Amino acid sequence: MRPKNSKERRSAFLKFLVLFLVTTSTVVAAVYFNFKIPNQENEILREDAKLVNADLKFQQGFYSEMKEIKELIDSLEIPGTIVDFESKQISSRLAVLSDKIPPNDSTNLSDMNMKIIELLLDLKNDKVKLHEVRNASSEIETLKESLQNCESSLSSANQTIAILRNN
Repeated sequence: MRPKNSKERRSAFLKFLVLFLVTTSTVVAAVYFNFKIPNQENEILREDAKLVNADLKFQQGFYSEMKEIKELIDSLEIPGTIVDFESKQISSRLAVLSDKIPPNDSTNLSDMNMKIIELLLDLKNDKVKLHEVRNASSEIETLKESLQNCESSLSSANQTIAILRNN
């Protein structure tokens, strides 16, 4: 005995089966992408976090080195320091520091760090020039005193000559 509506049943069953497969595959695909895409994003974010941490570590080292160099530059003003030696030491440390800067940085930090190094170098050169000017001003003072002594000696010699001519 076959049912009278076997064609309709088969058609309804096939429609049900197709809709069931489409719905189930949609749910499975949604769950798959729900877990797969965040994992890929997490990997990208982990790589970015590593780069940021490495950059932060470099910036901390750069800052501490910059402070030490600034202290060396400030020590140029202390009387009794050997300015040429200190100046060469500062220049070499600035050169080493500029070599440590990563050349291909996606941010402007490498440009900023290079500008900081240039400013420190300019500051060092200005301090050296200031030290030279101070030495020159003390030399000028001693030369002025020598000039006054020579002028007083000359005036006393002229007075002596004038006295001797009158006699």
